[in-house]
Amino acid sequence: MNSTRAPRWAHPPTDWLKCNTDGAWHKERDNSGLGWICRDEKGSMIWAGARAVTKAASPILAEAEALKWSAETMTSFGYRNVIFESDSLTPVKMINGSEAVWPVLQSIIEVIRLSLSQI
Repeated sequence: MNSTRAPRWAHPPTDWLKCNTDGAWHKERDNSGLGWICRDEKGSMIWAGARAVTKAASPILAEAEALKWSAETMTSFGYRNVIFESDSLTPVKMINGSEAVWPVLQSIIEVIRLSLSQI
């Protein structure tokens, strides 16, 4: 029998925080969900957020919105050492510049990059 295990959460380095984000989307629902959790090097929760939003147009938009919300929040709190993790590879590649930014995500990616430049 084969089993696939999700990778285990890895602690950030000392004096760093790690923010994990996620977006939830369903084609038949009126709302999408956004969430994030920020933990320290011990794995203790420092901050978290979850909210329903008017339905995002796609799953990738929900994922990008969750990343944007967490990056803006950590920036507004004045944190400087933050690692962001997402289970959505496409927006991460767009943010890092290794994939072209889709026009529908352009404004969201720009806000994320601006927030990250301040961290």
